Amino acid sequence: MTLAIYASDFHGNRFAYESLFTEAIKREIDHVILGGDLTPKWPIIHFSKTLVPYDPKSFRFDDNGETLVDYLEEIEHVIKNRTTEAERYYIKLGGYIVNARILKNWQELLEEQRVLRKLIHKGSITTKSHPTLTAEEWSLIESLIKNDNQTPPFDFKENLKVGRFLTLTDEQKRKALILLYEISRLAKTAGDECLQLLHYYDINPDKLNLMQRNLHKFFTYCLVAAQNHPLNQLIREALSSGVMVEKAQTDFLNNWLVKQIKKYKSARPSARIYLILGNDDTRACLSVVKQMHKKGLIVLIHKDTSELADGFQIAGYPYVRDSGGRFYDAWEKPESEIYQDLISLDQSADPLKTVYVIHTPPAFCALDTSYNNQHFGSQGVRQWLENSPKHLVLSGHIHEAPFINDQVWQQKINGTLCMQPGGWHDENLCAVIFDITKPEQSEWIVPAKHLK
Repeated sequence: MTLAIYASDFHGNRFAYESLFTEAIKREIDHVILGGDLTPKWPIIHFSKTLVPYDPKSFRFDDNGETLVDYLEEIEHVIKNRTTEAERYYIKLGGYIVNARILKNWQELLEEQRVLRKLIHKGSITTKSHPTLTAEEWSLIESLIKNDNQTPPFDFKENLKVGRFLTLTDEQKRKALILLYEISRLAKTAGDECLQLLHYYDINPDKLNLMQRNLHKFFTYCLVAAQNHPLNQLIREALSSGVMVEKAQTDFLNNWLVKQIKKYKSARPSARIYLILGNDDTRACLSVVKQMHKKGLIVLIHKDTSELADGFQIAGYPYVRDSGGRFYDAWEKPESEIYQDLISLDQSADPLKTVYVIHTPPAFCALDTSYNNQHFGSQGVRQWLENSPKHLVLSGHIHEAPFINDQVWQQKINGTLCMQPGGWHDENLCAVIFDITKPEQSEWIVPAKHLK
């Protein structure tokens, strides 16, 4: 019996990595397989001396800040007077530090977000209800607009300075501020969207009176101020596939993960670690893992095959089906290309003597089912499996699948055993330990709380 341990979708979770290597050492396992989505993607935002951790399980940032205040209030008790401990905890869950360059304190940010939530929840252009703002809240909104450091697309600063904004009636102010976030949701270019909204109110932009022109400018300026809010800008950058995420991911690989691998291999000198990347690992990660491969720290099986044990080989494939822009596009392909790639991969190995590590599961099975009972696996992988049986396929990608399908984490498709241990890693680990020669002899490692 030759054992291997497989896990996927850590997303930088240090708890899970440590548990994985600890389990491998305890069970004397020399074959560790990582199935992609290895690196962090959750920003931990610092502003002033305040920490704002981002918990992917319970919250997603919106550009307009609609749910931001709820989350800030939820985590306030966690971070109060224990910044260092909270930072360490959320980093270990898979976060990375981002400096917000914002000098406001916690209370000031909360007050801003509470006013914005009030505007959003109490009124919209399609309802008759309007939020009631106090004088202090009006002052706060005005200061948010005044303090926008971006140059607006028109000459409005002088008008604002001389108090032209204050000539608006209360009703006009309400409409303007209700529209602030309606516009910010829709607008790609300020002018076009503002014109549409003016038409909605039966205002001819070519025949605006002084007050209407002022209101039109105010709408547009509100849009610019909202889009350029420092925190919202930072969140957009942190969640994009830009330099910020790339640096966080490559730093994680080069520094933290390399140390953990060396520690494991010092305890198990004959150990080998095989890995692929996944759709949430940026393209910059590939050059780093190639260097790790050259140094003998890992075996990179990126669209490639390598010797495993007992006459078996291991092959890796990182690509998932095209998501239409939902994920980083480095590891996405059309289904037809996925199918052809896998056919080509078969040419370098005997499918009946190969363990395939494919980030996406095959389509239309228990292993690729999401919360809303949609199938997000690959039809290309499914078609490839339908052609002929394989020894074993290991996948991940759909974190929740085993936990919402009566704990089904393995399934046979056309005679091929497919395994998907799930990706609900918190302080614990989801993984599978199996015999390379007889993978039916396997064990699912999963936190008991996930089985309730």
